[in-house]
Amino acid sequence: MKIDLKKIPAVSKLLESPEFQDLKISRNVKKFFISKVLNKIRNNDTNTIKKTFSEDDLKITRLATEISAFISRELPLKKAVLNGTGIILHTGLGRAPLSEDATTALELAAGYNLVQADRLSGARTTREELIEEIIRELTGAEATTVVNNNAAATFMILNTICKGKEVIISRGQLVEIGGSYRMPDIIVESGCIMKEIGTTNKTHIRDYEDAISEDTGAILFVHQSNFKIEGFASHPSISELGALGKKHQIPVLADLGSGALIDLKDFGLPHEDTIKDVIAAGVSLCCYSGDKLIGGPQAGIISGNFDDINKIRKNIYSRMFRVCKLTLRSLESTLLAFLDKDTLSSIPLYKTLSTTSETLEKRGRHILKEIGDNKNFTLIDSAAYLGSGALPTNKIPSKALSFKFKTELESENFNQKLRFSTPAVFPRISNSEVIIDLKTIDDSEDTLLISIIKNIL
Repeated sequence: MKIDLKKIPAVSKLLESPEFQDLKISRNVKKFFISKVLNKIRNNDTNTIKKTFSEDDLKITRLATEISAFISRELPLKKAVLNGTGIILHTGLGRAPLSEDATTALELAAGYNLVQADRLSGARTTREELIEEIIRELTGAEATTVVNNNAAATFMILNTICKGKEVIISRGQLVEIGGSYRMPDIIVESGCIMKEIGTTNKTHIRDYEDAISEDTGAILFVHQSNFKIEGFASHPSISELGALGKKHQIPVLADLGSGALIDLKDFGLPHEDTIKDVIAAGVSLCCYSGDKLIGGPQAGIISGNFDDINKIRKNIYSRMFRVCKLTLRSLESTLLAFLDKDTLSSIPLYKTLSTTSETLEKRGRHILKEIGDNKNFTLIDSAAYLGSGALPTNKIPSKALSFKFKTELESENFNQKLRFSTPAVFPRISNSEVIIDLKTIDDSEDTLLISIIKNIL
């Protein structure tokens, strides 16, 4: 139905509505959000508050109620989410939730903070000094620096180490990840010349050796991250590439994507080379994310030999890509937990991975009991995933709440009410079934989840 734009109320009229009086925000903030919603209605983009809009909805009382609820959801302090998708590192929901220590560190970092000042001498220091010391202890890397994400880290390494020279890379590692980030583009934009070798499924060590010339700047290894080639497929190990680089005195660089500080086999997942393994293999520099398998804030961590890290710190781009005090403090607190296996469960990611299906089943049955008997609400076997490109094909056994409805419309209505609750609950949908995977719901959130579902029902 086409809306008569002349019937849209003026912002000033809506501001006077009693529905906005209880909102503890300034008049100008209310005005900002009201204008935002009215513009969406004018442009026929009303998904923000509801999917369909009639002229009756433009009556001041009804519209004010909708916008008031919208403002309550949009305020920064109201954007918390219960993740029921089963994707542990969900990019759209902020990837890894931070530990309590990291959260406390963020609060303390809100004021003045020792970012680049020595307490004893008052002299200027390296911003990531403590992070560097922890990574050295965990991996054996001589030095470490931090930039704002792993894409920036890859760019910085290439631009610093082999700008104007050839970079040898296997065709099977020319990856594209979310947001149209393509490795060939990064190599070119960093000022390097890409030299592809091998085939999509097979690259041999001899392919790398045959490609080496006086124009070679580096050998680049890239973790495939969000896909996996199986069957008739192989490529040289990091150790083989490290030995080849040493033989020809050519730096070997590694973009490890998620990056593992510990052996994931301890959590029932396939073995991945750890950062320590990669450093020991003779890689000059490697980079990895802070907000994936480390379970910290978004960051790109670069580790390797001292001289190369020092060059990166002096690169003209280093100031553009550096991280703020909030990232530094929360990353420090997260990394400290890796120094002792007993404290690793303080990182939500590893607490989640350690939670058994038996525990999830017990929690699920309790939630269903509290919601009330309904034959269409059941506990089912499920499969969770790490997400964010980490081990994309590996299913993690889980349990989930299943809510079945007679029609897809009823299902979508329930789903929308979950997402519009405070905090929002993000499930996944399968036909007319709404599924809330308990692997990604912390046990401390169960009472809140019960309350939200009961209120909706």
